[in-house]
This record gives sequence, structure tokens and C-alpha cells, in this order.
Amino acid sequence: MHVSHVSSWLMLLAVVALWAWPGHAVDPPAPISRLAEIRGMSRAELAKNPPVHIRGVVTRSRPSSLFVQDASAGLYINIARARIRGFMSHDVSIPDVPLGSEVEIIGVADPGGYSPIVLPETITILGPGTLPQPPPLDPTRFFSGAEDSQFVQCEGIVEEVVARKDYTDCWWLAARWRSEPFVVAVSKEALVHDPATLVDAVVRVQGPTASMSSTRGGFLAPVVFVEEPDWLTVIKPPESAHFSSPIVPLAGLTRFRPEGHDGHLVRTEGVVIHVDPERAIYLQEGPWGLRVETRQTGGLAPGDRIEAAGFISTGPNGQPGATLARAIARCGKIGSRFPGGARCSTA
Repeated sequence: MHVSHVSSWLMLLAVVALWAWPGHAVDPPAPISRLAEIRGMSRAELAKNPPVHIRGVVTRSRPSSLFVQDASAGLYINIARARIRGFMSHDVSIPDVPLGSEVEIIGVADPGGYSPIVLPETITILGPGTLPQPPPLDPTRFFSGAEDSQFVQCEGIVEEVVARKDYTDCWWLAARWRSEPFVVAVSKEALVHDPATLVDAVVRVQGPTASMSSTRGGFLAPVVFVEEPDWLTVIKPPESAHFSSPIVPLAGLTRFRPEGHDGHLVRTEGVVIHVDPERAIYLQEGPWGLRVETRQTGGLAPGDRIEAAGFISTGPNGQPGATLARAIARCGKIGSRFPGGARCSTA
């Protein structure tokens, strides 16, 4: 190597060293400002916790979290995890954020458990905002988890209403659109209907979505959070109470129907051949059998004839299966004996 070349390399190294010296640090990346950009990042990119500076409208508000949507997308803001991870001090007090508020959030992006989230450092309420209008439902995206944290609208038949111990401020509605299950979490303050009257009703709901997922982050079903009374509309009330509809024989539950299976509640009867306590009852009528998923198994024994009302489960391609889900059971003829010699003892 010539001396002149050596001198050139030494000068270049000196310049690089001078640039790397404190006072000449590389500028940090500009904060991300669009929620859609965060949603489009890979988990590896999000794991680096890139800075964000976003503005949007609050579509659900809780002390530990927010759902926020801007013109490009929606995202989950996890305040509780931000405190645990040290991005937000435990000494920082977050005021109640009214639904529909426009907020400014400074923090970092994160992969989250299922989908991208934001871990806030500061949350500033800018004033009232305008809630987004839900677009037409894209079933493929909705039932695959791609609409997580987005403000959506969907319809379905309510199959069950449950009060959960871990969500004391909501009623949980298990619903189904065609053969696809989803959950509606309705704020108790927003529900103007008697919960019992919603079973077998067709409802239209709107709100931000979350995703039920496995412990490994696999998608299970979408959840829609209903925060306002007008976010839930009963399109069609239940056609009948559980045990006032005509009895459909076991043989007819899954047979061909020219009108098709509409997904509504059905009532049937049969003889108990097996009881799985607090989980299921197995019925038979001649060569036909049925699994009835119900917690009401107490006092039943093989040989009892019972009535059951529930929803026919569906298999691949929406075909009806041999299970009656979310069912209520009662004795068909109390005190009568049937093959096996057992006596039905429940009311």
C-alpha cells in the first residue's frame, strides 16, 4: 500500500471516530405518527420499541387501557403494561378519559400478546373528538383476527348471556354469524335490554374489537366491546322462549331442510344414556344420538327422558353437527320411568 493511500485511510478513520464522539451522536428515529404504520410493522421491529407520537379518538376507555383510532387504523393502548415495563411512572396519574375524546400519546410501540400495541409514556386529553363510523363488515378479516383493535359493525344471533367474574362491568354475549362464533362484551351501563331477552335474538353491534387468543398468541375469536346504548340494536327479537317452540325429533335436527338451518334455537327430546357432570348430557332416540352441552346435569341419570333447548353446532363449511350447544335441559316427564329404570328428579 502506498503512503498516500495509508494517509487517506487514517484521515477517514479519524473522521469516523470524530463523528462517533459524544456530541456527534446519530439522531434517533422520528416518532411514528400513524397507527396503520405501527400495525404494519413486524414483531421483530416492534420488539425494538420504536418511539411513537400519535393522536386519535378514544373508542373505549378503562383506567388500565384505551382503544384509540385515527384516520388510518385503531390500536390498543396498554397503560398497565407501560407501568410494569417502566415506560410510564407509577407516580403519573392518568385522568378519566371520556369516550370520544381526542388524545395525544407519546410512548413506544410493542408487539403485544397478539397484535401490536402502544405503551404510553404520557397521555394528553385534547378535547372532544368524533367517533369513527364503522365500515361494512369484511367477514374474512373479522373472523381471522385481522380487525383487532378496529372499530367495526357486525350482526349475529345471541346464543348465551354470561356475567363473568373477571369482567364485572360487562355482560358477555356469545353470538354467531352464520357458522362463525364471536363475543360481544356489553357495558352494563349501556345495556338497556333485559339480558335474558337477548338469547336467540338477532342483534347488530358496533365498537372496537379485541381478540380472544391462546396462551401462545394464536387467534380464537373476535370480541366486540359495546360502550353506548345505541351500539347494540335488536334487529329481530327471539321467536320463542326456550321451551315454547315445537319439539324437533333427534332424527330431524341434522337432516336436510329445503329452507336450510337458520341458526336459531331448537328444542328436542330424548333418553339420557350418559351424563358428564356440569359439561354435557348424551341423548338417544332409536338410532339417533346427540351431545347436549349444558351445565344443568344435576339429578339426571341414564334412562331419564329430558327436553333440551339450544343451538345446533356447526362443523366444516357450516354443516350442522351432532351437538346442541349452550343448552338448557329439563325433565320431559317428571317421575316417569324409562328404559334403564332411572327416575328423572329435576324440576
